[in-house]
This record gives sequence, structure tokens and C-alpha cells, in this order.
Amino acid sequence: MKTNNQLAERFAEILIRKMEEMKSEKWEKPWFDVSGKINFYPQNYTGRKYTSGNAFLLLLACSWEGYRTPLFLTFNQCRELEIKIIKNEKSFPIYYKNFLVYHRENNKRINIDDYNLLTEEEKKNWRLISYLKNYNVFNLDQTNFASIYEDEFNRLVDKFNATENEFIVDTIFNCPELDRMIEDNSWVCDIILKKQNRAYYSPSNDLIVCPVKNQFPNQHNFYSVLLHEMTHCTGKEERLNRAMGKVFGDNEYAREEVIAELTAAFMGSQLGVFAQPSIESVTYLNGWIKILKQSPDFIFSLLDDVVCASNYMSEKINSRMEILEKVAQ
Repeated sequence: MKTNNQLAERFAEILIRKMEEMKSEKWEKPWFDVSGKINFYPQNYTGRKYTSGNAFLLLLACSWEGYRTPLFLTFNQCRELEIKIIKNEKSFPIYYKNFLVYHRENNKRINIDDYNLLTEEEKKNWRLISYLKNYNVFNLDQTNFASIYEDEFNRLVDKFNATENEFIVDTIFNCPELDRMIEDNSWVCDIILKKQNRAYYSPSNDLIVCPVKNQFPNQHNFYSVLLHEMTHCTGKEERLNRAMGKVFGDNEYAREEVIAELTAAFMGSQLGVFAQPSIESVTYLNGWIKILKQSPDFIFSLLDDVVCASNYMSEKINSRMEILEKVAQ
């Protein structure tokens, strides 16, 4: 079992590697090379999808290693399937929070399930301490699964590598979910498209302004920029209440930019958008590479906010699409 420091260092190593790659590629490649694939979302071999920062980092792993499926197994699952891990393959850590609950006066301990049954007033008498636990997983491609279960593996590859449309980056592109949202003005704040060269979110006006789509030679970038600004608006106090920074370039401002960059990339991968990092974001990536090298444990705070923003956006976009589908029936 890794300590929290070892776990943070491994996660920071994965994110730093991707950030370094994005800088060296001169912004020509997306964060995740899985756009357009159907349901290419990291999950256990049992079909249970990973949550929190685990999903984000395993998707990075799938992207840069070129794994053919997003399926991962534990060592015990490999043993149950009677398959072997390929020599020198390195596992990926999966983390989750566990809790200890102690009474403030007598130190009596109860489990988290019992604590959750208490009233808000009763909970004040108890101390809640969280800590991280982890286990390790391997992608199917890191095992000999393909040779032992050839037919099943081919079926899984077909399942996860099917595309909704031919994926061409430099031609006209449409994202139905976001197009419908813009058309109906159904996002949580107003989105104004105007012919100009700036994209921004105004917290004081709770308003997103973005250039029109035909200003982008690669129209995927229109949606990538839009998702970036949509992320910013999720941080408003009445939504997710993130510290977004007050002065351009301060630490909180830089942190918010990285959150928006990573959230846009993660959401883009789910919507089939080829999300590239902006040139401006490289400045922030440089700063965050330095921070993550000095304080790897910061990765958990960063990823928590990325996942919260992604979940918020997914819920709002998907719930709106479901309402529109019911109306159309």
C-alpha cells in the first residue's frame, strides 16, 4: 500500500508527463487522443466506471499509451481470469477516500454509515477525519488477455473503438449537445457569440462571450474554448464556489486557468471534441509543472475541482438534452 506522498507523486508524475508532452507538441495534439470514440471511459473490467481524479488520469494513460480499450483490472482479477501481467508493465494507482469518526469528548468511534444517519446537530459532536487508500490496476493491453481470450478481446476493441462519425480534425465540425444548448440559451449563464477575438467569462455579469464558430479554422477549437469558459462559470459562489483569483497571474487565477483547461479537455473527450490546449495555457502549465514537482500532494485538490466541474457540466448538459428529447416526442 502506497503512502499518500507516494500516491501523490505517482499521480503528479502522470499529469506532469502529459503537460510536458503538450508543450513539446506545440499545441498540435489534443489532451486526449480518444475523441469521437463511443463510451471510451475508464472503467473496471466488471463495467464499473471510475470516478474522481482516477477517471481523468486513467484516460490520460489510455491516450498516451494507445490502449485499445479503457478497461482495467486489479492483480486479483487477473489471477481469477488466469491471465498474466506482461513483464515490466507498470500499474496505475486508484485512490479513494476512507473516513474515521470519533466523538469529540470520549473518542468513541463509529463507522461512516452510522455517522451519515445522524442529524446535523448530532454530527457536531463528532470529528470526521478523511484519509486516502489505494489499490493498483492494469489495462487489458498490459496483460496477455488478448491471446487467452482472443474473441472477447476483439469484441471489446470493436465496442470501444467504434466512432459516431468519421473523425476529421480540420473540417467543419458540429457538437449537437453544445449546439442545442447555445441555440436554446439553456446554459446556467448567458452565452453571447460575437465576431471579435476574445473569449472570456465575466463573473460580475455572469456572462460568457465567445467568438463565432466560423472564426475558428479548426471548429473543434470553438467548442474547446467554449468548454473552457463554461468551466469558469461553474466556479461562481452559488454554483461550486471556487476561489478563482482576483488579479491576472496570481496563484488562484493560474490555478483556475489550469482547472478550466483540464475540465475542457475531459469534457471534450466525452462530447467527441478534439480539445487542444490554447497557446495562452502553456504559461500556466509551466507554472503548474513547477508547483506539482515541489508539492505533489496538490494534485488531489486540483483533480477534485476538475472532477466537480466536469460532473456539474455533464449533469446540466445531459439533463437539458433529456428534457428536450421528451418535449420532441
